[in-house]
Amino acid sequence: MKQTMLCKGIVLALCTGFVQGLAYAKPWWSNPALKYDEQLVNIYGAVDPHYMNKDESDQYLAFATGSGGGTVYLYSIPALIAATATNDAAPIASGTPAALYGNWKGGAISDDLRRIVTGNGVPLAVTINAGLPLTAPWTKDTTVFAITNNPSAWGMDGIDFSHTSEFLFSDVYNSGYRNRIVKWDVVNLNEAGLAFTTNTVFTTSLSRIRNVSDAYIGGIGLGQMHLYIQCNDGALYIYDLNADGKSVGALARQFTVAEMKTLLVGSPTINLGSSDRIRCLEFTNDERYAFLIHTPNTGNALLQVVWTKPGTIFSVR
Repeated sequence: MKQTMLCKGIVLALCTGFVQGLAYAKPWWSNPALKYDEQLVNIYGAVDPHYMNKDESDQYLAFATGSGGGTVYLYSIPALIAATATNDAAPIASGTPAALYGNWKGGAISDDLRRIVTGNGVPLAVTINAGLPLTAPWTKDTTVFAITNNPSAWGMDGIDFSHTSEFLFSDVYNSGYRNRIVKWDVVNLNEAGLAFTTNTVFTTSLSRIRNVSDAYIGGIGLGQMHLYIQCNDGALYIYDLNADGKSVGALARQFTVAEMKTLLVGSPTINLGSSDRIRCLEFTNDERYAFLIHTPNTGNALLQVVWTKPGTIFSVR
């Protein structure tokens, strides 16, 4: 079954991960080290990355670099993992809302449907999202189409496909509806027009839901499942999930803001820019590799790969 998880005050919604049951396959957070840097170039608009999304098969990673627009990038996860020198892994494709459609913020990847849907953080009379392919080029009205949802005025910036891509789960950006999670039926992502219709609306007790991540409980990987909570300032909490995948167990690992800065930039006190935030996180199904984005106070925004080196001695606290 699928389980969507969320938490008040958390910018990046929660995810479940799985530790491979093999001695050499340690989770990235066991003894984390920076494996790879990708310096993002040719970014359109203000740089304030919010959310990332990957497909079910660990092949693709997509993200937008702005909170109200910005460039969207699509990367190969195997290429990011294999890369060694800075900027070894060129994006598969990239584009901007100015050249295509929508006001990009977040997004979701379907490996079954071979499409990306961009999130949109601006509710309008008719909210426009973009539907993009998992290949280049991204060409307006040829490979990229303007898609809408019903109700058409609901903006959704935090989104994720279900395990089979039959459904899409999202937040609602509109004021007055921000405590809701929507389950959408997927209609058609291969042409312009209506792409999603409302299936179910869940009303929560939270004041606002931001990103929404959907994970297949017990369906990928082996061993202990985990719940990730990433705060707006970059602090990270990783909890064991109980066997049913629906309740939280012990705290497995905690990273303070200073520890995250030391891991990503080598200093616990450096200002990372964009209000000093680290709030983009994804990881492979076996938890061996994590992907994070942040914006240094100077220089390019960075997409970084973190891992625990094979054979290293580690401890979990």
